[in-house]
Amino acid sequence: MINLATRRLAAWAQRATVVLVDGSLPLPADDGCADRVLSTFVFDLLDADYARAVLHDLRRILTPNGLLCLASLTHGDRLLERALSGTWTRLWRMAPQLLGGCRPIDVSALLGHDWQVQHHSRVHRWGLVTDVVTAAPNSRHRRLRGFPEN
Repeated sequence: MINLATRRLAAWAQRATVVLVDGSLPLPADDGCADRVLSTFVFDLLDADYARAVLHDLRRILTPNGLLCLASLTHGDRLLERALSGTWTRLWRMAPQLLGGCRPIDVSALLGHDWQVQHHSRVHRWGLVTDVVTAAPNSRHRRLRGFPEN
């Protein structure tokens, strides 16, 4: 995936960097070094407490006007989607390795009050639903880090 992402971002190599990390915190990046962080189908693999710790570290990495974009498997809205996501969740509880470890999550709930959601959409395909969320650290967090208000 790193090679694929790097190839797809080649036209923007001066502005975009793809980084493979081993999952240890803090992440290998300087404070305020990124104006955007994109994470696709990662948080649905992480334990909720560890996911919150990663989100906290991502706030450290973002510039004052930085944005976080997450895409994640989520729970369905429609009858078929709810049935599929419910079955997926039950199977994940019994044997997560059968599903690659991922399960439907609620991205907005994971972000909690520490982030201000700027955009939220849901993509519906073949009974699966993906949450796509763009968020900024909330203003309280910006004040705590000494950033000026926007």
